[in-house]
Amino acid sequence: MPAPKDPIKYAEWIKKLSVATKKRTGEKSANYGKRFSKEWKRKLSIAQKGKPKSEETKKKMSEGLKGRTFSEEHRNNLSKALKGNPKLSIAQKGKPKSEEHRRKLSEARIGKYRGEQSPFYGIPKSEEHRRKLSDALKGKYSGEKSPMYGRHHTEEAKKKISEAHMGISPSEETKHKISLSSRGVNNPRHGCHLTKETKKKISEARMGKYKCETNPNWRGGVSFEPYCIKFNKEFKERVREFFGRRCVECNKPEEENGNKLSVHHVNYDKMMCCNDTTPLFVALCNSCHSMTQGNRDKWTQYFENLINTKYNGKCFYTKEEMKSHANPIP
Repeated sequence: MPAPKDPIKYAEWIKKLSVATKKRTGEKSANYGKRFSKEWKRKLSIAQKGKPKSEETKKKMSEGLKGRTFSEEHRNNLSKALKGNPKLSIAQKGKPKSEEHRRKLSEARIGKYRGEQSPFYGIPKSEEHRRKLSDALKGKYSGEKSPMYGRHHTEEAKKKISEAHMGISPSEETKHKISLSSRGVNNPRHGCHLTKETKKKISEARMGKYKCETNPNWRGGVSFEPYCIKFNKEFKERVREFFGRRCVECNKPEEENGNKLSVHHVNYDKMMCCNDTTPLFVALCNSCHSMTQGNRDKWTQYFENLINTKYNGKCFYTKEEMKSHANPIP
């Protein structure tokens, strides 16, 4: 039946057609199970081009799709069809989203893809996958390319970030990897030297701030207490020689350290060798030794495990072993 030319009758005809169409959904539809040809899809696309949809139409389309879930097969097909489609990126290029649009997107995603709700929850990434992600992101968001370049977090944002990270602490293994990855040439400050003016400012800012009780590493003045008399030059050499005159943490040789390696008390007990405490020592370079001044419990456990697992509980040569050693004390 052709559409009537009279506007009033045409509107009534459209309304009846819409009601009749709604009744023919799913298997009742005349097109159920049929697929449009590429030519037919192209014609439909051309016919709809440049025809903006009214707010009422958009609302009806939105309500019609609410609660509708796609099958896994349908999702996979959509994903394959959209992958590498240049039209999608071109369509959105140069079109900034309004604040309202961004807010709606943010609210729609809040808590939706976190924890067990994330589609990647419990799925570990392979080493190859991690490497590809790392290579793809290298230099992508650094310097002026960073979305935070020249911007600063508000106090409210800082508070939210702080609260979100509360109670979350990386494993000792992760901390160790982070520490190793930011040393030497990997450190962003490697090769940089502070100016005299900067040094002066830092000195003035710290003056009296971390002295005695105000210092986070203050231990009641134990640094002024004497060492055990057995902890002498001869004993230190036996420790350095046992570890091959290399730092046990970063493997730096003694000649690159600039001076003799430091002999570190694993348990931070200056009277080790003179009391009942098991004597545990390690040879460290200047850089690694300075790091052991903080988070002492962590370093104590770390070096104890290292000595027990890698060196079978030994950490220095006896006097007899030292005499027979190929490299005697200099």
